[in-house]
Amino acid sequence: MNTFGGGKETSKKRMSDPNTKRRTWQWKMCYNDAKTFKQPKISMSQNEIELEISKVDKNATGNYLVLPIDINSLIRPLNLAVVEVQQRTKLMKLATKGDLLEYTRMVTEIHMTNTQ
Repeated sequence: MNTFGGGKETSKKRMSDPNTKRRTWQWKMCYNDAKTFKQPKISMSQNEIELEISKVDKNATGNYLVLPIDINSLIRPLNLAVVEVQQRTKLMKLATKGDLLEYTRMVTEIHMTNTQ
């Protein structure tokens, strides 16, 4: 598509679907978080991330993202917590400051609340 043009139009058309846009955004945020935590890759696809979020967000509002519980391990289904966007902002500030004990405590607490 890019050789003959049309790449931007195709991407724009694809992103006009709200579900595709939400899933892409959630995966992109997860990918950026992995880079922030100096992880080489993400062990999950968009579908797997969407599945984990849908367990908490029944209405697919798009207000939830995933964060790793243990930042030294790869992001995978056994090492993630589904958090709200506002909670993610607070948690990422803690992580970038280096307050990993408080980050882990808060993420674990959120994870336990969501899994009940």
